[in-house]
Amino acid sequence: MLDAVQEELCRIRRRRTFLRRFIPAGAAAAAAAAVLCVVWLQPPAAPVGGPALADARDAITWDMLEEASFELDQELTSRQTAVSETAILW
Repeated sequence: MLDAVQEELCRIRRRRTFLRRFIPAGAAAAAAAAVLCVVWLQPPAAPVGGPALADARDAITWDMLEEASFELDQELTSRQTAVSETAILW
């Protein structure tokens, strides 16, 4: 009778030890899996500025930038010339 009680106590202790080790590790693994699923299943983020800005970035070419830069340089030169002519008149 005493041997049967001791066997039952040993079985209960083994089970408690197993559960004490398994439950925290299992919970951590489940939490990590949930986080990975949430991150992986999210839709891709929209580009900053919305779709119109993304389309504009694709449509701008190097020639367009050079042309705009040339026009800005001409405008700046004409304004500087106008200012210097005004200063000479005074």
